Amino acid sequence: MSPLMYLKSLGYQQNVKTNGVWTKTTVKSILTNQAYIGSAVHGKVVIEKYNNIPLHAIDSSEWVIVENTHEPLVDKETFEKAQERVKEISDAYFAKEFTKHPPNEKNLLKGKIVCGDCGKGMRLSPRTTKSYVYFCGTFSDGINPACSRRKIDQEDVNKAVFAQISNHMRCCIDALRVIRELNARSSGLKKYDVYEKAITRQRRELEKVNRKFSELYGDYSEHLINESEYLTLKQQYLLKSEALKKEIDNLLVSQNLYSKNYKIDEDWENLINKYLKCRKLNKELADAFVDKVQVFEDGRISVNLVYDDCLEELLQVHCTAMNCNSLVVKLILHQKALYYFFFMKKVAKCL
Repeated sequence: MSPLMYLKSLGYQQNVKTNGVWTKTTVKSILTNQAYIGSAVHGKVVIEKYNNIPLHAIDSSEWVIVENTHEPLVDKETFEKAQERVKEISDAYFAKEFTKHPPNEKNLLKGKIVCGDCGKGMRLSPRTTKSYVYFCGTFSDGINPACSRRKIDQEDVNKAVFAQISNHMRCCIDALRVIRELNARSSGLKKYDVYEKAITRQRRELEKVNRKFSELYGDYSEHLINESEYLTLKQQYLLKSEALKKEIDNLLVSQNLYSKNYKIDEDWENLINKYLKCRKLNKELADAFVDKVQVFEDGRISVNLVYDDCLEELLQVHCTAMNCNSLVVKLILHQKALYYFFFMKKVAKCL
């Protein structure tokens, strides 16, 4: 009789359905439960409300274990032998399965895909000789009651991730093309020239300040100014020089917005050009673009990419260049890039 069936026979858990069969999770839970050797284990799962983190499992190295809190039912020697045997069986099983179906070679998102509910990593397991599924590792260990026994096909996850990356790259290319085309018009060129003149003026002013700064010590050494005046002027020139440099940098950034050769992050652009023709997700593509993938109980898949911030900034520039309304800005901020460009194509036809 299983523990649940026993409780039901005593009048407890009447609403729970059970066929009385012992599950492997129950057996493993009993065999590895330190309560049977007289120890109390605390802190296996926690809820961090102040960080808005739901119930999740804690690594065994962080558990609080208090020994000899009650009379043991099993001696420690027997318990340790049971742990060794559990480990042997587990190692043998995974060695056999991994030899037939090595998931690590297939797991393109290793270290990047996590459970959206508990935050822990998801594991990849063979379903058949040719297909794999992801599942929450903490539920598999039987240590997190907050997670459900859900599985999701690896192929579905890979397709969702690739679609996000592909869309990300297309959005970048399309936005970049439109910005450069708009900047090549006369209005864009005029704005670029306005910034060019402002930058030239500030650079000349910076040269003046630097020249005065270089001459300052000579004036001091020739006793044309005293030490107090020297230190005061030196500080003033340094502050003015830094302010001018910062202003020039800001002007260059603004000027780039109207350049017919508008530039984005070089590493980002190089990666997009390199992988734009990819037709399916591979390890190299995932490593280059994917930051984190979250899988939720309701089947939602959330994909965060390394260059999401860069794309959002680019779309903001694109929106500004086309004088878009607040609706488009909201779409950008929510990273709805597909809807954004569908809308932008309609806007472009009206220009």
